Amino acid sequence: KSMELPSVGAVSVKPGQDHTRSISKKLQSMVQEHKSSINNLIRECEEVLSQLGKYQGQVRDWKTQHYQLQDKLYDLVKQNKAAIKLLEQEDTSVVNMTTEGEAGKKELQTMLECLDAVNTAQEVVTTINEADQYNVEAEDWIQKCQELFPDINTVFTSVKMQESIKKALHIMTTETGATAVPILLEDSGSTIMEKVERITGEIPLKKLTVDHLRGMSKAVKRLVEAGLVLGVQQDHDVLRYSRITLQDGQLHLHALQHQPP
Repeated sequence: KSMELPSVGAVSVKPGQDHTRSISKKLQSMVQEHKSSINNLIRECEEVLSQLGKYQGQVRDWKTQHYQLQDKLYDLVKQNKAAIKLLEQEDTSVVNMTTEGEAGKKELQTMLECLDAVNTAQEVVTTINEADQYNVEAEDWIQKCQELFPDINTVFTSVKMQESIKKALHIMTTETGATAVPILLEDSGSTIMEKVERITGEIPLKKLTVDHLRGMSKAVKRLVEAGLVLGVQQDHDVLRYSRITLQDGQLHLHALQHQPP
């Protein structure tokens, strides 16, 4: 639900007036602590909102790709539409949570202004009590975003369907089948996009290029560290293979062999 700010009595402060003179040092310290707490929450809100923006862009990009693929491969239209429906629902959820987060951020900023304007002990106590309520609501919103996004089934279904359709277009056959959705362990320290990369990394890449290795996304890095990336040299009809490892941040290409390591 959207957080609403109850009315706070206006505090008149004359230009140049030091409104902290009538407040004890202990209360001044309480004000500073709450201001610091609110500022930290605002930064966290901004980070999550940024992640939601990136995630929303990725979700909408996946939607666009699905529509393009749908025009070329009618055999998978029904499954493709099901994936799109999931993305539509996810998109709506992101919009709703973004709206709620923006409102919560504004309320926190308003509380900062109120704390700056207090000049009596009663105003400090009243404003801090109200600030505490918004702090709790903001923390709940951040936690809710971490729990809701990304939706594992939606992201995995989207990426898997795209891979299946692209492969079907390439070899003119349909590749479908039930694939277990990966389990995403609870990790409050990861951002939304890091969790997206972790989910999409569960889907093996058919072919990595030099550009993939140069860019070295987290998903590609995990594949290299797991020993799942090989260099392949083709000389006419002869293939030779080489292990690719990561040592001290540098890629190492090992000796070529006639058989995959």
